Amino acid sequence: MQILKVLYLKSCDLCKKYKDILDSKKIIYIALDADSNEDYADHVEELLGVNHYPITVIEEGKETTFIYNTDNGTKLGSRRLAANIVAIGCLDVDLMVQNVLSLIKK
Repeated sequence: MQILKVLYLKSCDLCKKYKDILDSKKIIYIALDADSNEDYADHVEELLGVNHYPITVIEEGKETTFIYNTDNGTKLGSRRLAANIVAIGCLDVDLMVQNVLSLIKK
């Protein structure tokens, strides 16, 4: 079973746009405010080496994929962080959505 989580910041316009797009495509996800889930958000930021939001986490069994926004081109593209962890950096939310759609099972 896949679990889709979206880490976001309340004051982030890009995060709102991203969640609105996911909602319009009827993608079910757990929304996690990074400020209210600070330990988890800090762990994800440290693992990815980025602090840009939104960050999507797709978990399936022992496999985890992170899809995140990077606004300056650093940490861009797909990279394997561990045997069961993949990170995908995108320049905009439309690319994030495309990656999410390609990975989720409907």
